[in-house]
Amino acid sequence: MRVQGTSKVLVLTSGDIYERRGFFNAVISRTKHLMEAGGFDVDVLLLSTYEPWLVRRLRHSQKHARPAECTIDGVHIKIDWCRFSLFDYLLDVKLHKGLFFKELHNRGIISKLQGYDFIIAHSKECGLLAMKAKQMYGTPYSVTWHGSDIHTVPFNNPSAFGPTKSIIEDADINFFVSKALLKTSERITAKGNKQLLYNGYNPAFKVYSAEHRHALRQKLGCENKKVVFFAGGFLAIKNILVIPAIFQAIYLECQDVVFWMIGDGKYRSQVEALSKDLPVVFWGNQEPEAMPDFMNAADVFILPSINEGLPLSVVEALACGCNVVGSMVGGIPEVIGDNNCVDLKAPHFARSFAQKVLSYLQAPDPIVQPLASDFDWKRTALRELEFMKNIHSCNS
Repeated sequence: MRVQGTSKVLVLTSGDIYERRGFFNAVISRTKHLMEAGGFDVDVLLLSTYEPWLVRRLRHSQKHARPAECTIDGVHIKIDWCRFSLFDYLLDVKLHKGLFFKELHNRGIISKLQGYDFIIAHSKECGLLAMKAKQMYGTPYSVTWHGSDIHTVPFNNPSAFGPTKSIIEDADINFFVSKALLKTSERITAKGNKQLLYNGYNPAFKVYSAEHRHALRQKLGCENKKVVFFAGGFLAIKNILVIPAIFQAIYLECQDVVFWMIGDGKYRSQVEALSKDLPVVFWGNQEPEAMPDFMNAADVFILPSINEGLPLSVVEALACGCNVVGSMVGGIPEVIGDNNCVDLKAPHFARSFAQKVLSYLQAPDPIVQPLASDFDWKRTALRELEFMKNIHSCNS
């Protein structure tokens, strides 16, 4: 099916081809399914940064090649690289004042947005560019809001609140990946065209056969153990430093268990130190393609985050038959239900969280949490396409 009169669409996103998880994977999957549903020309422009030597030292990051384009999961991507200077590092990371040189760089990108019939922007940074393109070229645009650009940044960084408000009010349509995120946007502005549009999950995330699961557990060294795991960035917003206390509370009541930590980040050494007396395996970062195996081999996935949009890892775990316990924030309750969530303000949070996990580990009969049918990429793509058609017809 072709959107009548709309021949050229630009997907504009930020991200890092060397950090393919969470937000990045969601954008690629959403774009892939939209291309399959729409039958019109889609270009993808990725705004990415590279770091000079001194910034890499400060952030403990690695030097990578900077290709002009790449293809991921069948989606061809053009990449615009911007130098993340020491000045921008100090302004943004240390002072929370935004990016100076990167914003100057982005002004030069506007001309690349000319000639499109519609722009699909992901994140505030791309929303600002789409808004400017609308002012200059009259191009309608949508913005998909995935998480921190709504629930954290506008409230922690005063320089971000006003621009976020302007983007929401000016966009032809705003998509929010969870009800909680849409509700939070009302604290920024009650104006604007807003719609809930869930992300989906890759069909590779599925329940394996009993034989396949048994073989995996043997391979991963957990065939006679229960497995509780975390996967994600070792970041403050993930409440990463509380996880060893959760593991400790579980281990006090259930020694027939092993804990997995999948991911990496600045707090890894602290988590390792706090976990030194527990049976914890640190797997480091894993490719997205490996995660269905880990989730099929595990029993409970935990996500005690301080804030979230709608974490796809929760949806993916359920799709693999792995139960989930999370904090009562963002879109987590929308996926797993309030009964499987713990309020961050609850007394003895780690102990309460552990008790939820133990209710699955010690259940006399296996319990399998259900996964709602809302999280379907094809359904999402068709809804997004329908909104685009309506917007285009109104602007014609």
